[in-house]
Amino acid sequence: GFLKNYEGNYDRILFERIPSFSPIFSLIENIERTKISMHNIGAARIINPVSVLSKVVYPEDSGSFIIKIDDPNGPADGTYSVSFDNRVGKVVKSDDEPDYIMDILTANKLLLCGISYTDIKFNSGLKTIKSNDDFIRSFHVKDTFFVGGF
Repeated sequence: GFLKNYEGNYDRILFERIPSFSPIFSLIENIERTKISMHNIGAARIINPVSVLSKVVYPEDSGSFIIKIDDPNGPADGTYSVSFDNRVGKVVKSDDEPDYIMDILTANKLLLCGISYTDIKFNSGLKTIKSNDDFIRSFHVKDTFFVGGF
């Protein structure tokens, strides 16, 4: 991988602020020769799902889905209907049956951390009520910030 390009030049390579679910860990061949430490550098939390969902860049063609965010006693709790066209989403609170139910931790990862549906589809915090291709293609695999500096 690309890390091999640097191994002869440096005794130590330090990556900071990498999320615990980063793909970098799968790229390291000799993981036993690494030191991994975790620090609390803050957190992000969805307070206003309508605003957050409205800022997602959706696919160009139109679609729609309904999600329920399970945030007991929290500000994000509720069901949200999302419709989109030409990359712009319209979001409203809804009483309709959701396509997906996700806990607040899963919603934070999906909406704030740039991970994809593929990354969370087996997560225990996501429950599929009825599969919806519009939801799946809205949260596709994205480039992570990890390689942005190279």
